[in-house]
Amino acid sequence: AGFGDQALEALRSAGGGVGGLSLQDVPTLQLLLDAAKILARLGRVDKIGELQGQVDQLQPRGSRETSVKCQVLEILREHQQAASLKAPCGQVAGQAPRIQNYARWRLHSVSPVSKHSAVYHFRTDDRERGTPIRKSRGGRTVWSKTWHTTLLAQVGKECNAEGPLPWIERDYTPVSTAHDWEQGRCDILIKVYLEPPGLATSWLHRFSTTNGAGAGGGAVVDPADGAGDSGSLVWLSVPMRTMYVPSLALDEQDINRKHAGILLLVAGTGVVAVPQVLHHANKATCFGVRPPVTQPVSVIYSCRSDDVLMIRELADWCRDGQLQRCTVLTTDAQPCAPVFPEVADADVDAAFAGLGNAACAKARLSLAILQTELGKMQGPLRVVVSGPEGFNKAAKSMLEQSGVHKEALTILSA
Repeated sequence: AGFGDQALEALRSAGGGVGGLSLQDVPTLQLLLDAAKILARLGRVDKIGELQGQVDQLQPRGSRETSVKCQVLEILREHQQAASLKAPCGQVAGQAPRIQNYARWRLHSVSPVSKHSAVYHFRTDDRERGTPIRKSRGGRTVWSKTWHTTLLAQVGKECNAEGPLPWIERDYTPVSTAHDWEQGRCDILIKVYLEPPGLATSWLHRFSTTNGAGAGGGAVVDPADGAGDSGSLVWLSVPMRTMYVPSLALDEQDINRKHAGILLLVAGTGVVAVPQVLHHANKATCFGVRPPVTQPVSVIYSCRSDDVLMIRELADWCRDGQLQRCTVLTTDAQPCAPVFPEVADADVDAAFAGLGNAACAKARLSLAILQTELGKMQGPLRVVVSGPEGFNKAAKSMLEQSGVHKEALTILSA
């Protein structure tokens, strides 16, 4: 205990105390967490409580600071629990640590679908996972939406350039349904960046390989724990709204407004917006009794030839009439080494063979291609753009040149 007191005093001297806290001051927040770690080893429950009180009084500005505050408080709670039991930090007997608004999931398996992307299959029995489906008290009214979840990638504090915590946050849109989520299943299509490495996706790739979930394998799971063993544990947030349905808008204005037609301009993994919208056009996957999306939906999908995603699903949706039209535009393969070299490139022509409402071309999205598609559609339209920043910016410019008003446009980042 004497050594611990000396170390704590040294921390205070180095940082001038932990007063004057700010959610933007990363070094001081890190100092506070280091101090709490020492206090936990000393069994100083009351002192950690004082630190919690200081953080609790901070007023966050924006969603990022709100998330930082929640996570700092959660780490402090873990230290306080450890202090009360005089156990090592994070190892509280009989109770696994929790993170507010997150549930414990396990990585069940990974299914590579291109040379650079894979579907990550998560499973859970955690009752704190929430549900995307919001109903009135009597269950007669349902508020439909597209939705996403936030994954916490535990990259470690030493590798996190975004904040003082061991996690970084990344938002993902599941390709599985809301009903799957309620059953404890979640499938997420993710592009893995290794050259240069993406901080979250490179961690997830290493994580899946280390825990035996790579290339269709299953992670080792403790049958007594629905979230799996600690080696396969990941944190996913409760579902959050992306767009209102049927308006497909981000704000609450005219949330029930229906349009004569819907055009989805998607690129890369932004293609996940397509199944999310179509889930609300199908009685089996919508939130209520009747599908709220009844108007025709068309898709223009841009991708690289070695990272063509969801082609079989797009073909099936064209075949059964859920999509009015689908155009796939491919460009040359990426110059970087593939993450999953064993996966063959998708044969779009073969998948679309015999379909009069599906086409493929080796081209980039252009003003001419866009205007041709717009000319086939009946207004008023809702256009949803979902892709990387560069694609979204170019698509928005083309839509403006084509006379599409900004009120009819929704931009989603992928």
